[in-house]
Amino acid sequence: MSDRKIRKRDTGEQGNKGQFGTLTREEAEVAVPQTRFARTDGREQSASQWWDRATQLTDTSGAMPTIGRDAGRPQRRTYTGDDYAITMPSHASVRRFAGQVAEQTGDESRPFEMPIEYTGPDGDSVMSAVRVSKRGRSFEVTMPSGFDPERKAQVSESVRATLESRRPTLTREHTAQLVATYRHRAAGKGVDTRRAASTWIKEMGYNAEAQQATIVMQPSKSNPSGAYVYNMDPETWGRVAESSSVGKAYNRYVRRAGNTSVDVALQCEDCGRYYGSATRHACRASVS
Repeated sequence: MSDRKIRKRDTGEQGNKGQFGTLTREEAEVAVPQTRFARTDGREQSASQWWDRATQLTDTSGAMPTIGRDAGRPQRRTYTGDDYAITMPSHASVRRFAGQVAEQTGDESRPFEMPIEYTGPDGDSVMSAVRVSKRGRSFEVTMPSGFDPERKAQVSESVRATLESRRPTLTREHTAQLVATYRHRAAGKGVDTRRAASTWIKEMGYNAEAQQATIVMQPSKSNPSGAYVYNMDPETWGRVAESSSVGKAYNRYVRRAGNTSVDVALQCEDCGRYYGSATRHACRASVS
């Protein structure tokens, strides 16, 4: 990675701390890249070709620190597994860039972006921008919302494991562990609920990242919130949520199918989201 300082950008804003445009923490974490990814044919690209294409996908606003644009182009590495591979800036260069961002902005957890390339078992590749935030010794990695949901957890956790210097063993067995870790962490963010078309189910909501549904019923002594958490695939959730009679759909696709609740849910007083009592809640209100 180049030793040059992160170059300053003229964003037309005054009074912001550090080298980048004003960006609140809430904006930084919510304004995740939506559609900035592109499919490639998997052919070998030179380093300059790879970076030229990558810079078209990362943030161009000037407010978001970006590897490959703000401090030169670092070495890229390819981490391979049984049926997929990830090409990204080396973990050492990313950690070094995180330190530069912290020094320039005065915020150790300031999010920044970097490009990655995912290559699947069929040889087709997808280049994308991911958003990274350093939290102490850990990293958080946020994928674009339009990224293949079947691969999002796998890729996100693989990148995170690499950045934390835990060399990922990208076997099928280890990938399953990564996905389970991703979903457990996603569950901590909680879920917003909405009114249900039912006489006895009050509200319900779905956490697509964790693949869990929260269904709010009548309170009881054992469960004052009346909310329960279910492991549920997107197809089953669609059948329940889109039904004209949620109660009947719940009885058919959940209770009669033997899908019992895995946890009771609590409601956060600050952000209003429901989260499982067995998870560590990551309140969005306290973050912003």
